Amino acid sequence: MARAALARSTPSTSSVTMGRIRPTSQITTNHTLNQVGGGRGPGNAAVPAVRRAPIQTYRLAIRKNAIFCPRACSRGSAAMSKDLIPKGYANTAHGQVHYRRLPAERDSTGCVVLIHWLPLSSRMYSRVMPALAERGYETLALDLLGYGRSDPRPTSWSMGDWADSVAAALQAVGVRTPVSVLGGHSGACVAVELALRHPVLIDRVMLDGCPLLTPELAATFAAMGRSSRPAPLADGSHESLVFRTVRTTFEHYLPGFKVTPQTIEFLWPAMIDYLETDFVSSAPISAAYDLANTLPAVRHPVLLLGARTDTLAAHFARAAEYAAVLANFLDGTSSQAGTV
Repeated sequence: MARAALARSTPSTSSVTMGRIRPTSQITTNHTLNQVGGGRGPGNAAVPAVRRAPIQTYRLAIRKNAIFCPRACSRGSAAMSKDLIPKGYANTAHGQVHYRRLPAERDSTGCVVLIHWLPLSSRMYSRVMPALAERGYETLALDLLGYGRSDPRPTSWSMGDWADSVAAALQAVGVRTPVSVLGGHSGACVAVELALRHPVLIDRVMLDGCPLLTPELAATFAAMGRSSRPAPLADGSHESLVFRTVRTTFEHYLPGFKVTPQTIEFLWPAMIDYLETDFVSSAPISAAYDLANTLPAVRHPVLLLGARTDTLAAHFARAAEYAAVLANFLDGTSSQAGTV
């Protein structure tokens, strides 16, 4: 029962703030949209599909982005403030996958696998993991191949390949399956592929900021990726461009953000993630992935989240088109809303 609590928590009673889950009234709900049945339950027992159960999608009215908030650096446990979460490497056929793994603080009710946004790393969940541990969940946050401290990925690559590498890492680490998986932005696409390609490993799917891109936006995103990494210069001045890029990102997600002696310590790890990333060659993969027409094939319980501060939150303003994708998913038919 406790395993289901994470994915089934209702938007009227909980949200995430500063890496903590707490009661709140700052949530607006799109009422018609809970979960889709099917998949595997505890002990790999089959769970019958609920073809017409409503999906619940809601917008979290969070004033500060819980994942990125620098103010949290000075709060909470040592694991939260100093990132003392245990780390390791999993050997896979395509290279070593770096991970952060934190056990539950009481008897574990299951494992939550966290897949990061691109071009970030598992570091982005270093404040979320202790909060989930307090709730009785083991957490495993992975650096996708080509990101963070994982090995570079092969040149020819796809979302499915990332999903396969995550599955291999889960087996190498030896986590108890099935697991719940959370993916954000491009990581949401990897989470969907993981559920489709390795269904017996997955219990529930949580998607944060699904990239349902128009063709125009997908082209812009792919082009942005190709020009996002500065060419190294002998005098090191290219690093100042990286700093400005990371600072601008924080300013976008955190209105009023300023560089101070306190926040600079938070920016530096983000710069490291950016410099280690494979974002230039991976952006076209993310831009080309057709999530709208792939999501209906998932038969596990699914939770959809969208924060107002999210760059992709504009999709929620196009409620009719977005609802069409969800309705097709509920009906079990192929989505015709690929241009949402």
